[in-house]
Amino acid sequence: MPKLTLRPRSTSGSTTPNQSPSAAPKAQGSVKAPGKPQGAKPYGAKPQGAKPYGAKPQGAKTQEPKSQGAKTQGPKGARPHGGKPQAKGPWARSNENGPKHNFFRKEVAADGKVKSFSTTQEERRTERHAERASAHSPDAAEGKVIALSPQSHSKMVKNSVGLAAGARSRAAAALIVDAVSDGVSLSEAFPRHLQGFDERDVSFIKEMVYGTLRQRRLLLNTLKPLFNYKITERHRIVQALLLVALYQLTFMRVPVHAVVAATVSACADIERKGFTSLVNAILRRFLREGGQLLHSDNEAIDYSFPDWLYTKLKESYPERCRDILQHSNEKAPLFLRVEQSKTTRDAQLAELAAAGINAQACALYSGAIELESALNVEHIPGFAQGRCTVQDLSAQLTAPLLDLESLPQGSRVLDCCCAPGGKSAHILDLNPGVSLTALDVDQNRLKSTQDTLARLGRTNVMLKALDATKLEELNGTFERILVDAPCSGTGVIRRHPDIKWLRRAKDIAALAQVQAAILDAAYEKLSPGGLLVYTTCSILPEENEAQVQAFLARHPEASLKAFTLGTQSYTTLQRLPGDDHGDGFFYARFVKPV
Repeated sequence: MPKLTLRPRSTSGSTTPNQSPSAAPKAQGSVKAPGKPQGAKPYGAKPQGAKPYGAKPQGAKTQEPKSQGAKTQGPKGARPHGGKPQAKGPWARSNENGPKHNFFRKEVAADGKVKSFSTTQEERRTERHAERASAHSPDAAEGKVIALSPQSHSKMVKNSVGLAAGARSRAAAALIVDAVSDGVSLSEAFPRHLQGFDERDVSFIKEMVYGTLRQRRLLLNTLKPLFNYKITERHRIVQALLLVALYQLTFMRVPVHAVVAATVSACADIERKGFTSLVNAILRRFLREGGQLLHSDNEAIDYSFPDWLYTKLKESYPERCRDILQHSNEKAPLFLRVEQSKTTRDAQLAELAAAGINAQACALYSGAIELESALNVEHIPGFAQGRCTVQDLSAQLTAPLLDLESLPQGSRVLDCCCAPGGKSAHILDLNPGVSLTALDVDQNRLKSTQDTLARLGRTNVMLKALDATKLEELNGTFERILVDAPCSGTGVIRRHPDIKWLRRAKDIAALAQVQAAILDAAYEKLSPGGLLVYTTCSILPEENEAQVQAFLARHPEASLKAFTLGTQSYTTLQRLPGDDHGDGFFYARFVKPV
């Protein structure tokens, strides 16, 4: 065993002059510090002989090294990141010589893949505070980093179990709103993004989506001073998430802390985790400054309508424009149409009352019922059994205009644009003995008609996928023809708020051309003495009154046939959104001379 040489300890605690403790030579065979292998260099040590950064000149007085485990202070001038070299932490400089605000973050996802997120120095500073706060929470043991301010972190810990689902629902709503901005209709976007959610979550998501789209321009006007970013493809989904959050904070009865926490968490679900601190800061600033919507003197912004549509409505209905805007932004009521060939309205009302559902009969049509509040159709007595169906009051007024009761058995009736099948079913309810042909240009929409008719037990109908401008393929003529023409849908915006953002001004002229072509083709198939009903769910004159006058100019032998609704008689009728709680609809009837 080699001989040990022991160095006596100085009573003053000082070292040999001109020599620091770290630089003191070790005697051969000296005892090494426990726990470190022989020859191992200390973490971050410089190469042998290298002068340490910020070292004192030789001969300068140095301090006694601190005891093992104590925190040491780095050399003067050094700025360690949390006591460790910056390159070793989750955040690293993207370019050592680049701008100081460029950072990227590397994180390991659940699938083992490494993802990088860029952010600014200010965002990094904000998130560091959240990381430090979360380090003391129970979630820290599971590796979770909650990007909230320290003040709100405790609330999120308490609700961490429920927030996962809340974040997913907010993310789904944002993705759907963003899809509409991409030109995707809600009928396409909902099935794409609602998979895996239960009935309650679906209802909540739809409420957020419908409301955000109804109030979109007003919400954007409110967000603009808070989110001062040029909207790029990368930012747009974040903007949609913030709009959904603002709608909840201003229009829904959702706890404020739940909205903020779930929205912040949803950044990860929309793959924008780098915006977490920014979203948190924007929402908290909005609340700190009063949490109020920023209204505008511009009615188009305040009622969230595109400028072109607002201008058309103002020109067409100067006295009722504001009412139209207001009703178009309201939640639409739920109407039922009773299949009167199977039951009576009184019997249906009794079933509803027995189920605890408040409803009332509508005066304008003998089979119409309005529910006090909307609910899932699965809970409506008689719906699954085909004794009633959901149909707006204004839509229910269409089929009776065909005067079907006077037709003999086997009379031919044509529904040119039948999807989703509500009016076709109504025709067969009014006269089950007619021979009905129902057309639609879209095969998928024709399938919805088939489903509606099957649920109501209406099988005596011929369904055909056909363009209604090319009716020469059909044999013979028809005693009654319904043209429920494709239109702008401006009368049903409250049920389909995406219409406001999908329609363009140039679409109206193109739709008017299609409507005229369908009317001409249908009139050619109308039997002498037959009746043709023209209807749209639009409130724009170009598609309605102007269309009627243009048709009569092309076919001077045709004439309008008046009809009665309630106690009044009309040759044409334009109903606006909110009239008798119904949608906006237009009706006209043409007769072909014998």
